[in-house]
Amino acid sequence: MMQESENLVDLFRFAEDDEANWPYLKEYRLKIEEFLQSRSFSPEQEIRYMLIGLFPLYRVKNLGSEDFSTNRDVLLKQGTYPQNIRQAEYFNEKAGFEITSSLHYYSLIKKKHGKKISANYLVDFVIEGKAEE
Repeated sequence: MMQESENLVDLFRFAEDDEANWPYLKEYRLKIEEFLQSRSFSPEQEIRYMLIGLFPLYRVKNLGSEDFSTNRDVLLKQGTYPQNIRQAEYFNEKAGFEITSSLHYYSLIKKKHGKKISANYLVDFVIEGKAEE
């Protein structure tokens, strides 16, 4: 179990460029690393962690005027990097479903469209499943 969680954390870790583009992602990563020093993710937390780990791919797709999906064929047609395809496939397998659109993704992270995302929101969502108020 611990080995799988460690692989999950590595697979969905943000790239340095992502943390440079969205500084709250680094703050979020540091808080999650602190959490994982004394405990491991529950299955529900793993799903939420993967959802947040997909955030940079979601943003890139939307900034490029493409709809976000974790469907492998769609990602291949869009020229998505192999690392991101691995993330999507792993998510689909563990979650038991695919993300079908950008709006579907936003509903899964319980975020109100157009509101700013913060490190604290991301941590509360992953750890406690809290939705935005």
